[in-house]
Amino acid sequence: MAVINIGKANFADVVNNNSIVLIDIWASWSEPCEIFAKTFETVSDEYSDVIFARLNMEEEREIADYLKVEAIPLLLAMRDQTTVFLESGTLQKDELERLIEKIRLLDMEEVRKEIAEEIGDEM
Repeated sequence: MAVINIGKANFADVVNNNSIVLIDIWASWSEPCEIFAKTFETVSDEYSDVIFARLNMEEEREIADYLKVEAIPLLLAMRDQTTVFLESGTLQKDELERLIEKIRLLDMEEVRKEIAEEIGDEM
């Protein structure tokens, strides 16, 4: 599957209408972002059930600010509209593939329960 560009115009639609969404948050001046983009593109061809999207943080400051982007590249992974992975840095091809497999196997009911408990503990 091809990598799509994501921004203010389509962010909600992409996230709300797909089960697994991986978002590579990047900037044109970042060499690590360019390196990871190649891996991201390669892996996207192997997973037709996963949406691979790229968000240019320079052009989409509002979303980047909302996500509190502090370091790039930043990989945001969502399953069923829930953030299940958020980490800066690059991943190798095999690491990204393992991450996708782990996301596929998540018990989302359990994940939501853990998130609700964390939120309750913080209040």
